[in-house]
Amino acid sequence: MTREKWLRVRLSDEEYERLKDYAESTDRQISEVIRDYIKRLPRKPEDGSRSFKAAQAAAAYLPTFENGGIPLVFR
Repeated sequence: MTREKWLRVRLSDEEYERLKDYAESTDRQISEVIRDYIKRLPRKPEDGSRSFKAAQAAAAYLPTFENGGIPLVFR
């Protein structure tokens, strides 16, 4: 996949350090971490079966670990 788009984001020192530390702890580049998070975002349904806003609302309630990962098993 060709990647031609750039994203520039302003982060505080603390946000940047958290992102950098997480990337290093998972042996990935910062851009890989960001791309992985983007892949989790809900897509707009093509058939209109579920509204995009409903998918966004549901995603906001996904439980996360302190490191930002989503658990595979819910209890």
